[in-house]
Amino acid sequence: MDTAELYSTTAAVGDAITACAVPRDELWITSKLKGLPSGPYESVLARAKALLADLKVDRVDLLLVHWPGRVHAMDGGPEACMAASDWAYFEANVQQAWTNMHRLVEDGIATRVGVSNFGVAHLAHLATVCPSLPTPFANQVFIDAVHPQHTLVDYCQANGVAVMAYRSWRLCLCMAWPLAWVMAPPLRCKPWWQRPRLPTRTTSSCRGSTLDTSPPWPNPRPWNT
Repeated sequence: MDTAELYSTTAAVGDAITACAVPRDELWITSKLKGLPSGPYESVLARAKALLADLKVDRVDLLLVHWPGRVHAMDGGPEACMAASDWAYFEANVQQAWTNMHRLVEDGIATRVGVSNFGVAHLAHLATVCPSLPTPFANQVFIDAVHPQHTLVDYCQANGVAVMAYRSWRLCLCMAWPLAWVMAPPLRCKPWWQRPRLPTRTTSSCRGSTLDTSPPWPNPRPWNT
């Protein structure tokens, strides 16, 4: 599960973890702290404990620095985010932030720590200013079919940093319906009520059970003809 201090769904994920019957050691929970967690460690620890309280767990398997900038960088639009994630701020705060992250490991808040949205320059500078601390376990970055980020991936793999891709299926999902629309003109030209429907009953091959897969109502958008 991928959660974050920023996400409004974190508490709901915590409710689901509590309600499910899956043992904790069979779950992998990743979470993220907003921005560079620099400043007094007591403040960072309080934020991390509040995150665990939302998730209703006593630790996370992986805790990431969500982005290499100020804590409130995501409060505005893209321009505000860029302004709040300038290189000067990163240089001045990354050492303390990474030290705080490892203290969270020592205090049992997280089993591993890593980063997110870090580029090659960020990772190289982190290694320079924190040579005595372990490198990030992982770097979670945006990667999809048209943004493979080969240089960043190569750097991470060469330096023992696992690469975690987020929104990697975004392009495929966005293209699925337009491609289906283009490739199925015989269906497009028919009114929605004349198009083929799923079979009324279908046997699931994975469980051997019978599932009702017929749509419970007509096409809610009949203008898509």
